[in-house]
Amino acid sequence: MFGYITIDQDELKGKDQRKYREYYCGVCRDIKKRSGQLPRAFLTYDMTFLAILLSSLSEDEEQREKKRCCLHPVRKTESITNRWTQYAADMNVLLVYHNLMDDWLDEKKLNSRMAAGLMKGTCRKLEELYPHQSRAIATYLEALHKTEQENSPDIDRASGLTGVLMGNCFLPLPHCGNRSLEPWDFSWESGFI
Repeated sequence: MFGYITIDQDELKGKDQRKYREYYCGVCRDIKKRSGQLPRAFLTYDMTFLAILLSSLSEDEEQREKKRCCLHPVRKTESITNRWTQYAADMNVLLVYHNLMDDWLDEKKLNSRMAAGLMKGTCRKLEELYPHQSRAIATYLEALHKTEQENSPDIDRASGLTGVLMGNCFLPLPHCGNRSLEPWDFSWESGFI
C-alpha cells in the first residue's frame, strides 16, 4: 500500500543526513504524542519525506528538541517538529491502520488484526479530522480490491492507484482553510485525474 520511498544514505551528505534523522525523530515523537506508542513501530520513510517536503514549502516555526527515547535510551537524539511533522504523523497512523486491516481482510493475519484493533480509536478520531484523506483511503482500497479480484497482470495499475492515494494524502487540506475537495478519481480508465 505504501512504503515505496527509501533514502539513499550514501548520497546524503552529513548535514542532510542529520536533518533527515531529525525530521524522522520528529515525526516519530509526534506519533507518540498524538497516537501512542504502538503506531511508532510502523513509521515509514514516506511520511518523513512528506514532513520534509511540506516543511520546506512553508515558513513555519520549527521546534528543536534533544531527548532520549525508547529506541535511543543511552544518548539523546535531536528532533524537529512543526505542524507538518504532526500532519505526517497523523497520515502515517491512518495509512498504517488501513494497511493492517487490508492485511487482515486479504490474508487473515491475526497480528495485523490485533494491532489494528489497538489503533482503532485513534484512527476514528483521525478520520473525523481528515475526511478527505479518509475518503481517499477508502476509495483506494475499493479500487485495489477490484484490481486484485480481476487478477490484472498489469503491475502499473496497482502502483498507479498507490500513487494517487499518496497524492491525496500529501494534500494537507485541513491546513488549507475550508476548501471541500473530493478525492481524485481512482478509476484506471480515468488516467488518474
